Amino acid sequence: MATFVLCDGAFGGAWAWREVEKELIKQGHVVFSLTLTGLGDRNHLLTPDINLETHITDVVNTILFENLNNVYLVGHSYGGGVIIGVADQLPNRISKLIFFDALILEDNQSINDLYSESFIKQTKEIVQSKG
Repeated sequence: MATFVLCDGAFGGAWAWREVEKELIKQGHVVFSLTLTGLGDRNHLLTPDINLETHITDVVNTILFENLNNVYLVGHSYGGGVIIGVADQLPNRISKLIFFDALILEDNQSINDLYSESFIKQTKEIVQSKG
């Protein structure tokens, strides 16, 4: 059976995978569902210093601390950018990258390169006004 690491997007968390997780476990797979630092139920950890690298580190550390190998790494939405960074850091531990309605970044591309200028402007305004 396979080991799955499930990484949600910027507005979700581990709970979003609950039904998928149940089904995978029922089939005999090992599953780790993650909520990234500062998001969802971990929003109390949100600071201006949190960025894509923080989230890549969240997933890398899960894989390393749990000593996972041959991982099927699944990213949804923003999580697609995260799993690409993880695969760059741990290529020998990842068996498959699965992009589930996810962002796919090219080399030297930023998450912001994939969004409209108006969305980026709106997001920056929210960050500046709310911290």
